[in-house]
Amino acid sequence: MLVEINKKVNIKNTLTQEVIPFDSSNKTISFTAFCDEGEIKAYWIGEKSGHPVRFGTATYCKSIQRDELMELSKPLLKRLNYTGVCEVEFLLDPRDRKYKLIEINARTWLWVGLARACGVDYAQIIYNYLNNIPINYPSKYIIGLKWINYLTDTFVSIQMLFKKEISITEYIKSLKGKKIRAVFSVSDSIPWVMLLILSFYLARKRII
Repeated sequence: MLVEINKKVNIKNTLTQEVIPFDSSNKTISFTAFCDEGEIKAYWIGEKSGHPVRFGTATYCKSIQRDELMELSKPLLKRLNYTGVCEVEFLLDPRDRKYKLIEINARTWLWVGLARACGVDYAQIIYNYLNNIPINYPSKYIIGLKWINYLTDTFVSIQMLFKKEISITEYIKSLKGKKIRAVFSVSDSIPWVMLLILSFYLARKRII
């Protein structure tokens, strides 16, 4: 395959990707940060903990700490001279036990609310930065806090249970601990009501 590609494009100017083997323990991890001209001012790390197991939009996540991801991300963001918030995704390769870069998202992500709940409020940081308001960048955050989208996670988990990708015991155990809800809020019901309505349309599209 590489020989064929090299006939049309200089292989040195290309990027070759592969699917990293999955051993059920390596989860997608997001190193997130707010940078100013490549310097990391604040960061937060989260893990897509298991639902869905490999690919797809996160339904269940938790905050973690991985010092090695800071060491991998720091020179990358510095070289890019990056300014703003970003998500740098990594996956542990079981073959050599090294974290491999998946992608960089120059934006916030679906579960950014978990970072805020842990003490890193990216929306406030961005607002203050753009309006020249002094910023007290957080130097630490809460570890072990979970985020769950009950609507999508229930649907995905039922599929995983039928496929025997997880057991009932594993699923119940994963839900223990302090957590925040992705959408549901008693004080602001419109988002979760709309999500509930749209879920029937989204489910129908997936089935069809």
